[in-house]
Amino acid sequence: MTTTTEPTLRPVSAVTHTAQPTTIQTYYANNVKLQVTQWDFKLTFGEIAELSQDGVLHFLDKVAVYMSPEHTKAFAQTLLANVNKYERDIGKIPTMGAVADSAVDTE
Repeated sequence: MTTTTEPTLRPVSAVTHTAQPTTIQTYYANNVKLQVTQWDFKLTFGEIAELSQDGVLHFLDKVAVYMSPEHTKAFAQTLLANVNKYERDIGKIPTMGAVADSAVDTE
């Protein structure tokens, strides 16, 4: 008779070390697009490039970041916790009204 045992999951240590490359690319973003599939989340960061004469905003995409759903959720929780801490320590961050409201795709 053979018995199988489930692997034991060990908690990950909270202590981390990040190796820094000799150069790291830095981008400024005032626009982010979010695309979601069942396998991953894609965040495309960019900048407002121009406002055309007909009132259309044009954006310049700079970098795309893909994350697993699990990593995205952990990132979102960490980001929200830090935004809340910022607002407690420094002051409320104003939202952009209709722009912020339209950021969630409900379809």
